[in-house]
Amino acid sequence: MLTTLVLALLIQTSCVVVLLLYVRQKWMLSAGFVFVVTAWTYHAASEILNNIFPNRNAYRTLLTPEEIGTAALWCSAVMASFTAAYLLSRPYRTRYRVTPPDRIASVLDDWRILMFLAMPIYLLALSPTELRADGYWGSGMMEQFTVIVFVLTSLALTKHASWRYVTAVMCGQAVLLIFMGSRTTMWLTSIMFLASTIRRRQTDHLRLTAVAVGLVLAAGIVISAARATVGRDTLISDATSRAIGIRSGIRALSNPRDLIDTLLDDSVYRLDGNSFAALVVDRLQSGSGHLGSELVVVAARLAVPSFIFPSKMDLSVEGRNEKALIVTHFGLFRDIDYVPTLLSVLLATFGFVGGVGAGAVLGLGYGWADRRLSRSSSALVMLFSLGLLQCALQTEQAVVVYFVVFRGVMVIAVAAFLVDRLRVSLRKHAAVGVARA
Repeated sequence: MLTTLVLALLIQTSCVVVLLLYVRQKWMLSAGFVFVVTAWTYHAASEILNNIFPNRNAYRTLLTPEEIGTAALWCSAVMASFTAAYLLSRPYRTRYRVTPPDRIASVLDDWRILMFLAMPIYLLALSPTELRADGYWGSGMMEQFTVIVFVLTSLALTKHASWRYVTAVMCGQAVLLIFMGSRTTMWLTSIMFLASTIRRRQTDHLRLTAVAVGLVLAAGIVISAARATVGRDTLISDATSRAIGIRSGIRALSNPRDLIDTLLDDSVYRLDGNSFAALVVDRLQSGSGHLGSELVVVAARLAVPSFIFPSKMDLSVEGRNEKALIVTHFGLFRDIDYVPTLLSVLLATFGFVGGVGAGAVLGLGYGWADRRLSRSSSALVMLFSLGLLQCALQTEQAVVVYFVVFRGVMVIAVAAFLVDRLRVSLRKHAAVGVARA
């Protein structure tokens, strides 16, 4: 078991190192590199944490060390095929002339309009879960628009600003987001904002990276402490309850010994991507067939808007949830909150050989996207870059995140395009009127 696991960790770490040597200074701009680092966190770093801090992960009671080692090796093969295909696509093989943005600023660069959109979305995010679940747009905005709109607003506020002003915006953003009670939302927004800021700035990269890391760690500790003190439900309740919970989390910092214990209990199992993979691999080796394209259909079906497919929520859970479909297909325990990363889902969908092939296709896709998106600095291209980066960071949401995130990106892109065309048309009409006068 130890030999297999060590081999898996070496393969995964080699993928990260090789890609880092290739992308070099573009490490925060390459969605492919971010994807591999995120996958490494769930499938390699998690093993290191589980060995340093044993008995913190209830998932491991379901599995033997041999099963974990085999699953990690299978996931390593998928990661290696992704890395090889990404490198073969040579996303940065040519120094393209970056296309300058249009002289007429896009609505995506207008902080006033974006602030007008961000505030109601933020207030909705602070509302109780029952209120958000009452309507399609309530839950939809939370899932698709909160992170990207926050990042776009922060980018518009800091365009051509000094690094000190950027730091101030990052701190303000962190204070607002911490009351949402979600570590995922916090680190997604911070990393996506940092990557986009680095993309358009030539200096102060290390300073801004250090600030972002510090804010993410501090917010994560406070939110984890608040969850342990008042419970998760309080942090998804009304704004007053959230504030009380965050205050309790800050007070809990005065007892570091208990706090460390709480953080380990709340974090080690959350990063475990190999346990779910081990259960899938065990079933595949026992003769169970892989899912095939059915899982992709389920993920795509979920992305169809409810006003187009109103009976979507009447489907069985397996018909609209990829994790539930895998659990049912392989006969796994239903009452466990698994962490199904994209690598393990590819194995469940296509088997070992097919999963390795799917990893290669995904690597080619990321390479093509990184090459195309690096050619322009326009706001619209930045929007699609943010969508791809969010998908790469949310590998624990597997396939469905690609459909859901880019559904939101397309809505924002189409709306921004129409508003931009309207603004241009109105300006032309105004210019013609002035000339005639």
